[in-house]
Amino acid sequence: MEYYVIRRGHYRVADLYSASKDGWYYYTYGINFRAYAAYISGILINVVGFAGATGRDVPLAATRIYQMSFFTGFGVSALIYYVLNRIFPVPGGLGSPESSGRFEEVDLSGYDYVPGEGYGHGGSEGESGERGSIAKSDAGSARKVDDDDVDVKVEPVKK
Repeated sequence: MEYYVIRRGHYRVADLYSASKDGWYYYTYGINFRAYAAYISGILINVVGFAGATGRDVPLAATRIYQMSFFTGFGVSALIYYVLNRIFPVPGGLGSPESSGRFEEVDLSGYDYVPGEGYGHGGSEGESGERGSIAKSDAGSARKVDDDDVDVKVEPVKK
């Protein structure tokens, strides 16, 4: 829901690994209350039907809802999560300046990806970044290189 509907394919890889308060995934004191509210609401829609499954007398509608608990729980949770994100928008989500309104898979963390060459950070390969530099490995993919990196050769195990 978050990736496809709320952020429409926009993401920030750098923020996924950051505990910074201004990161996209920090939410409110590091907790996404929208997700917890949606999760709890998906459970609550099925509680009365669950009570019926344990032998209590409950309305027939509650039993039927419980029999389809996966679909009812998912639907209610998705709806609540969407509504809460409309009321309390997240950075990069619906209505934010980063959102184009249509789905497009884009990393907005500032790393430039060139197919077949890997990642760069707004400049040439190997340019110094925040914690080292971006370098291309032998396989052609990018990796982060710190100043204290040690070259280690790994040999395949022979049987």
